[in-house]
Amino acid sequence: MVLVSLNAIEKSFGIKKILTQINLSIASGDRIGIVGNNGAGKSTLFNIITENTSIEEGQIFKAKDLRIAYLKQLNDSNGDQNLYDYCLEVFEETIKIENAIRNIENKLTINPHSKELLAEYSLLVDNFNQIEGYAYHSKARGVLLGLGFSTDDFTRTLDTLSGGQKTRLDLAKLLLSDNDLLLLDEPTNHLDIDSVKWLENYLSNYKNSVAIISHDRYFLDRTINKVYEIELTKGKLYTGNYSEYMKQKRLNYSYEMRAFEKNKQLIQKEEELIRRFKQTGTAKLAKRAKSRENKLERIERVQKPFWLDKNLNLKFETGLASGHNVLTIEELSKSYNRNKICDNISFELY
Repeated sequence: MVLVSLNAIEKSFGIKKILTQINLSIASGDRIGIVGNNGAGKSTLFNIITENTSIEEGQIFKAKDLRIAYLKQLNDSNGDQNLYDYCLEVFEETIKIENAIRNIENKLTINPHSKELLAEYSLLVDNFNQIEGYAYHSKARGVLLGLGFSTDDFTRTLDTLSGGQKTRLDLAKLLLSDNDLLLLDEPTNHLDIDSVKWLENYLSNYKNSVAIISHDRYFLDRTINKVYEIELTKGKLYTGNYSEYMKQKRLNYSYEMRAFEKNKQLIQKEEELIRRFKQTGTAKLAKRAKSRENKLERIERVQKPFWLDKNLNLKFETGLASGHNVLTIEELSKSYNRNKICDNISFELY
């Protein structure tokens, strides 16, 4: 089942063209890696899917009642709500049913033989079991611990969290929510190695669809089954993980390069014949030169294939040697609101 279909999408910011003739379909079970250089339009693509930005041309089709969750790179959540309760917001309906069950249980202690209460109680318990309501606490704890939070963090308020911790918290909330499509923008940015491995395993077994923007090729290798590349404003879909995408890209480039060279040689041959025919100066050969020029105009020009070399050769050298005493720290303390980071630290760096 196709969840989202983008057809001939065009997007510009001012006079700068960002996306041209973008065609992409995301179906049930797809795990798509969105790749491209910084500024290529990857986040813009996500904003188009979520309708947070407009388009100049093209069409967007979405499945009926489609549920999309979008993890952005930046999070500005604040307040005195604790981390665990913030995460449990995704289970709002489950908690309502749980509270209703507890309410009826209290009523049954007073009127244990009420048929109406017993019937309502049975219906609520069946519903609660069907949505695995008994497991929501363990699910929340498992995801939070998997993403690097400790049980001591659960009572911390949002305004004591760093930007990276807030992004991890939002990631946890999205993973726990019941969505048809997850859009994750650089989800590994604030994760340690263990948390990245946990997320790889989680997404590899994720039943619904996910699209991931990431520069981490090893993470993509373990989590995706398709790659959508945005390059020079245009998009191209590849089947397989990141390594398979690179193999296909190199193979395509070699085919396109051979076609370009063959086309170039054909054009050069025709141009040389035309030059020689014109040099002779005879009317017969001048006529043949004109015929060749008409033929040359009809030859389709093959564009030279583009390949961006991302390898950089960097060499770092010491411009000026420092003195013996580089840094002295005396009784340093630092806090973010009520969260003390360090206290009374002193040391010297030589």
